[in-house]
Amino acid sequence: MTYSEFLKFLKDKTGYVRDLGEGRDIICRCPFCGDSVKNKHKGHLYVSKTLGVFHCFRCNTAGQVAYLLSVLECNDSIDGLVVKRIKQPTKYVPSEVRQIQLPPPGENDQHKVEYLQQRGVDVDEYTKYRIVWNLDTFLRKNALTVDLPYDNYNMLVNDYVGFVTLLGYKLILRDVTNKHRWRYFNVLLGDNTDYYAIDNFTYTTIPHVVVCEGVFDVILATKKLQYNAVYVASGTKSGVSALQWAMLAFGLFKPKVTVVVDTDAVNTQYKYKRLQRFIESIEFILPVGGKDIAEVEQYAILRG
Repeated sequence: MTYSEFLKFLKDKTGYVRDLGEGRDIICRCPFCGDSVKNKHKGHLYVSKTLGVFHCFRCNTAGQVAYLLSVLECNDSIDGLVVKRIKQPTKYVPSEVRQIQLPPPGENDQHKVEYLQQRGVDVDEYTKYRIVWNLDTFLRKNALTVDLPYDNYNMLVNDYVGFVTLLGYKLILRDVTNKHRWRYFNVLLGDNTDYYAIDNFTYTTIPHVVVCEGVFDVILATKKLQYNAVYVASGTKSGVSALQWAMLAFGLFKPKVTVVVDTDAVNTQYKYKRLQRFIESIEFILPVGGKDIAEVEQYAILRG
């Protein structure tokens, strides 16, 4: 089937299709939830041309394109569209990962090593956690450039430790001196939507996503919770978006969801209320006797 024939097929099957252009997604109406009732000329299901996955941002159904095609009763190969004919669900390894090098810490980075050690991070596994000890060394080693004022650049080199996001298109920097205005500082290395995530998932029959607030929460949650899951750092305001991104990036269909909550964000669960009818299982991990997962060993579990 040619690409244009596939677009016509999608329109015939769903009632609406829109191609966002070369290298970008296809949008159509969702066959799982029926999509918008009021507006027949609008769709919420996005099909990636390059990653082989789809995601409906209305009902959160996500998975491999092969699964979507089977639902639409299409068995043809399609020109210009990545379709991985594999059993659903399955492990998905993103194909558009930026290949980067992570130099070890230098003589001037020992205060950063000590900072991470004090917070329970195994610094010997810095490549697994994609830790950047020195911004200048990292950029030079990978022949990357960023547009930053000199004063900011010097501050970030000396006083911050970085974490590269999953696809390598963003660097999340953390102040290890606690003396600067910005506790976290994001440096964009590209224009992809990208989050910090650790894939700890062996892909059993029930997929699982753990949403944490920060990078340290992700690293320590993998150790303390030991869930078979994809762990993603959402920041303070983007939990739902991070969950949707993880479902799309890893091709997870109706996963179990765990949200790790800090004590200063006890109302976090209300952000996820609108998702609960689409998520088969959701729970919230609340720390007991401390502020966050980095400080405590005991947790209260609240079922959604």
